[in-house]
Amino acid sequence: PKLPLPDRSLRHGDLVSRLTADVDALDNAFLVAIGPWMAALLVGGGMTALLGVFLPGAALIYGMAMLGAALLV
Repeated sequence: PKLPLPDRSLRHGDLVSRLTADVDALDNAFLVAIGPWMAALLVGGGMTALLGVFLPGAALIYGMAMLGAALLV
């Protein structure tokens, strides 16, 4: 097969290796950076909503503390 690159020093296996390395890097980025943020927002938002039903004053304090912690970290 013809390579889409003008550089013919790369073989097909090298190109596949580079592509799979990029996919692995994106997978690690989600696990390390995006996943914990999404979990923290989901749990923090759910807890704030639950507190809002039973203790609205505590929900305000808890929500502000969660927001402050998210901005500091």
